[in-house]
Amino acid sequence: MNISEKILTEWEEKLQSCEAIPEMSPAVYGIEPTVSYPTVIMKTSYKCSNDSTYENCVLDDNLIYTSRQEYNEAHGISSSSSPESSSSATDLVKSCAQGDFALFVDILAEVQTALYEKFSKQLEENSSLNEKGKEYLEGLLNHEKKAFKAKLAPYLYSDYGDYYGWEMSRKTDLWFNGYIAKTKTCEDGTRVITDRYKEKYDAILAECIEIIENKVNGVSAD
Repeated sequence: MNISEKILTEWEEKLQSCEAIPEMSPAVYGIEPTVSYPTVIMKTSYKCSNDSTYENCVLDDNLIYTSRQEYNEAHGISSSSSPESSSSATDLVKSCAQGDFALFVDILAEVQTALYEKFSKQLEENSSLNEKGKEYLEGLLNHEKKAFKAKLAPYLYSDYGDYYGWEMSRKTDLWFNGYIAKTKTCEDGTRVITDRYKEKYDAILAECIEIIENKVNGVSAD
């Protein structure tokens, strides 16, 4: 399926922020819920400078489409359209079937596997670590399972039941409250990791390493 890159990105971003994790009521924390508005707006009518008037048009940023059908066709999401022939469809991309949808905690679990290998090796080989640094790392690592003791570490050391989203949003800008597709499969049957997943994984891994190293260096300097 060919679809505009803009629409595909919007769909992926909406999925990534679809509030899959239950949250505590905002009243508990004394904050108001955030309201978001779509970038595509239906207008009852729009009058142009040549005195032409269009009813039920679609305003998308600075572009006006005379109908929802025209908007869909321009973005490759109408079953009856021929988007390749549309003068507006200049950014069409191949939309491959996506799967293995992951929450933030799913990506963090994979990150923790890499972190365990890195810091368990550091514990074994780095003789410069003092007792506090070693104690901190030992508090993170579950050697029996070759994993972390807390599923949200090194951000949080308590899982907060089902209601950890608000706490996580305070700890990292990388937190998301929805799903990211880990894999996509295109026409040739090849299954690959999506760019969005890889970018998020790499960013979380880098941030976690920084958090742990700063903590180790801090306690080792005491």
